[in-house]
Amino acid sequence: MWGLLVFLAVAVGLYIFLKWRFGAEHVNGHVPEVRNIPERYTDPVCGLSVEANKGYGTMYKGREYRFCSLRCLADFDADPERYVHSTGA
Repeated sequence: MWGLLVFLAVAVGLYIFLKWRFGAEHVNGHVPEVRNIPERYTDPVCGLSVEANKGYGTMYKGREYRFCSLRCLADFDADPERYVHSTGA
């Protein structure tokens, strides 16, 4: 009898911990929606392709922009509207 009570207490504690740590989606077996993150970006200043986890990045008007170099990032920061409109964003 005591073994069953200990097992239930551990199971309930584990359930509460998992729900707190990972959210209800994981506990109930549902996978949360993953935000669509591109694998590559196009540098709006020079047009080079930049991997998502490489180069330099900045946020402008709620959108992420990636750059191949600090120079391209500095040019963008100096006049972002020039490059945002030229890329059709």
